[in-house]
Amino acid sequence: MERPAELTAVAVHWPEIVREAVIGALVMLTHRNFTFMVSELLRTFDLGPTDGMLSVLPLHHTFEFSTGLLVPLARGARITYLQELTGDAISNVLKTGKITAIVGVPAVWETLRRRVLQKFSDRSAVVESLVNALTRANFELRSRTGIDLGMFVFFPCTRGLAGACAT
Repeated sequence: MERPAELTAVAVHWPEIVREAVIGALVMLTHRNFTFMVSELLRTFDLGPTDGMLSVLPLHHTFEFSTGLLVPLARGARITYLQELTGDAISNVLKTGKITAIVGVPAVWETLRRRVLQKFSDRSAVVESLVNALTRANFELRSRTGIDLGMFVFFPCTRGLAGACAT
């Protein structure tokens, strides 16, 4: 098999940056682009054959294609795809899918945050107020001192949402 030229276009992606209104711009990516992206991302993401990546964005997004597909493949990690991207689907696969890594964009994290907060508001207004106060207090503590007690204070919440997910 002949080695492809490193500047040969291998993919065309359509970034969908809504807030900056770049919707629909063509991006031609080459072997060199993907090789560089993966090599740099592997410095950040410590994945191996025992890890499982949850892929939550469409593969036509450059970010998802590189971090959610190529990086785990380069390390031999498992990749899990969802049939539908809902809070329940994410929560279920995090509890049962042996997921150790997830890469997402702010909208994904907001979906998860809303799901957790909704569970508190469903219980009672008092519980919701208490959780909101603890969240604000932890944010202030972390901002002023660098100390983050969120994993300790909210352990039951994160454990219930993520199962054995590593953070």
